Amino acid sequence: MLSPYELQVFLAAAEAENFSAAARKLHLTQPAVSQQIQALEKRLELELFHRDGKRITLTEDGQAFVPMARAGESFGAHRRDNGHAPWPGGGASHDWLHQHAGQIYIALAGRFIL
Repeated sequence: MLSPYELQVFLAAAEAENFSAAARKLHLTQPAVSQQIQALEKRLELELFHRDGKRITLTEDGQAFVPMARAGESFGAHRRDNGHAPWPGGGASHDWLHQHAGQIYIALAGRFIL
């Protein structure tokens, strides 16, 4: 299942184009960020970043995932701002992105269908 934490790490890495810079922003270690991204890629069965030494860039799948990750992050923030648990059901055991995984896959797959 995807968590708000994974979305935050993904978006920080996407913006920084560097795992070390993302780690500094999130007050994490670089290996923690790298491991989170690798776990996310494995879970989604997608390569989200091209890696070239210390520099990273988004793949087409990664670019397609950015707006979905932002939407998921906004959803959690909206619920938190309105006095609810950030995610329906209170957290990782019942998370919004897990419920909408099919829609995410369809949106990503749609980028490759002519």
